[in-house]
Amino acid sequence: IGFSHAAGIYSWSTKKYEFWILLQTLLYLIKPNSLIEFGSGRSTNYLAEYALKSGANLLSFEEHLFYFIKVNLALKLSFLPFGVVKYVPQRGGWYDRKRLCHYLDKIKEIDFLFYDGPSKSSSGERGSKDFYRYIVPKLSNVKLVIVDDVHRSEENAVAEYLVNNFGLKRFNIRPKNDDILAILLSKKHEEQIKQLPGFLKKLLEEIPQENKNTKLSY
Repeated sequence: IGFSHAAGIYSWSTKKYEFWILLQTLLYLIKPNSLIEFGSGRSTNYLAEYALKSGANLLSFEEHLFYFIKVNLALKLSFLPFGVVKYVPQRGGWYDRKRLCHYLDKIKEIDFLFYDGPSKSSSGERGSKDFYRYIVPKLSNVKLVIVDDVHRSEENAVAEYLVNNFGLKRFNIRPKNDDILAILLSKKHEEQIKQLPGFLKKLLEEIPQENKNTKLSY
């Protein structure tokens, strides 16, 4: 049984297994060095394992204290670097700016971004102007971006902004049920897509690119 944040009971929603294989493979092929995640969860384990084995830097920002504790514990039990998850609560629809900048000011650039927070269930605004103020300036050399929930107009607008301003190639997949997730890839790394096995390439073709905008315009 799944429960929402609003219900006061926290479930760990996850995506289909093939997506996690795709994420791991893309990390292996593209080799980002500075990884930032908004909204921790199952993905944090995969990112932390990659960071540990590759020597990359990872920071994951979590707004819910329960998830902050839960994800850190899961990392520790998996012998992964659990200090990478930072508790940054919401303030005014986005993350606490002062606390977030305490960590971001030490980062010159971000070449991997997993954008899955703040939570809609707690009135979060992923399209907040603060995303464009604090995060976008650090993406000048971005290699790979994942924007979750682009079936919603706000998240889709974020993905389209990044595509148009950083020359990224967009792929849409359904990681679970009717949700849609966008994978944005630097055109400098398009060749790596050719190295994906066939069943992973099919994931990237689930939603035809020419129909992308009509499918996401609601």
